[in-house]
Amino acid sequence: MVSISKTYLDEIAAKALLEAYGISTPNGIRIDEEKLDLSQLDRLRGPWAVKIISPDIKHKSDGGYVALSLRDTAQVETEIRRMKSLADESGHRTEGFLVEEMAAPGIEVIVGGFVDPCFGPAVMFGIGGVFVEVLRDIAFRVCPLTCFDAGEMIDELAGREVFDSVRGGVNVERQTLVNLILAVGGEDGIMLDHKEPIVEIDLNPVIVRHNSATAVDALVILDTKESNYEYL
Repeated sequence: MVSISKTYLDEIAAKALLEAYGISTPNGIRIDEEKLDLSQLDRLRGPWAVKIISPDIKHKSDGGYVALSLRDTAQVETEIRRMKSLADESGHRTEGFLVEEMAAPGIEVIVGGFVDPCFGPAVMFGIGGVFVEVLRDIAFRVCPLTCFDAGEMIDELAGREVFDSVRGGVNVERQTLVNLILAVGGEDGIMLDHKEPIVEIDLNPVIVRHNSATAVDALVILDTKESNYEYL
């Protein structure tokens, strides 16, 4: 059991929760900011992504706390020191760094969970990545979702054809998307199993390919009234 008293899970804890529900995440290791032991990188396949672990920073990419496609330990060390310096200057606490294998390219989707004040736990699904707020190509359902509900959400997307090898792109099995949505909003999904402590989940992007889905970024926000949340 791991007890959490923060208002949100750090990314390592959030991704452990996702893995428990069958949602794949990139292989990664935690680097201690004091020891800075980069010999652990031998356990991972490059190139790598580096992210800060801080209880004060929820949206890391917006603040310059994410570095991508790093190909040697020197680049990793440079980025870690840059992020640490940036955090210190901004008054943010640093608890370490997450180094992960870069996920293979594919179609980027977003999956989210939240608690509606009227209807309770709900889920969203849509075309993800950096353009999610511009395109707003998303669908919503109240939990618990069935396979039929998840399929309807996919069909509601204006850009649903991107899952069908448009112009030589990636072909994504429909069941892969359905399983991803149900892992968050299904009868046995995260939002219903943890509807008291968890008030919001934001998985963006999740990179989907033929029969796989990898959650690259994960934010899990907790109800501040729920302390010492045992998530596993």
